[in-house]
Amino acid sequence: MGLSYPLTEAYGNDGHTCYNTAVPENVIKSTFANKDFGFLVQMTREGASGAVAQSYPCAFLKSTKRPIWALISFNADYFQYDVLSVQNAIYVAVHEMTHCLGFSYLLYDYYPTGKPTKTIDGVDYFVTPEVIREVKRQYGCDTAVGMPLETEGSLGTAGTHWSRKVAGSEYMTATVTFPNPTISYITLALL
Repeated sequence: MGLSYPLTEAYGNDGHTCYNTAVPENVIKSTFANKDFGFLVQMTREGASGAVAQSYPCAFLKSTKRPIWALISFNADYFQYDVLSVQNAIYVAVHEMTHCLGFSYLLYDYYPTGKPTKTIDGVDYFVTPEVIREVKRQYGCDTAVGMPLETEGSLGTAGTHWSRKVAGSEYMTATVTFPNPTISYITLALL
């Protein structure tokens, strides 16, 4: 599957790689009508100490800087071939897709309404009007200033996931809770 747009440069990539992953030449040169986003998917082996999966925006529409291609890299060492593992893999895939669509520190500077995060009293929050509205509605708190972001972990974890202390089992916390992570209106409002 391809896009209506040609692959463009992003974050110093040369257009033929995305975070050290080779992009097939036919993907680089092809455009396909009526497609708005494409994913390159790979499976690697990083051992049980590596991340379950990682994702990166790879290319952007030049006119809006909106991501149009992304890479999702799954660590095969975490996946089994049974019903529960397949269900978990789907949740992980949706989680990583959400990062590629906008919930990533790599994309915050490109939000059309300005940077969507703000530090208030030492805590980082996601502060778009839509997210604030849903936080107030979900938690019944009219004074909420935004949704707190994770503060623990390395870059790619901290600031790019909801705080587990607040969001609990929501699927965009840093560790997806199986077998039933929830998808909140807060995350939908982010997108």
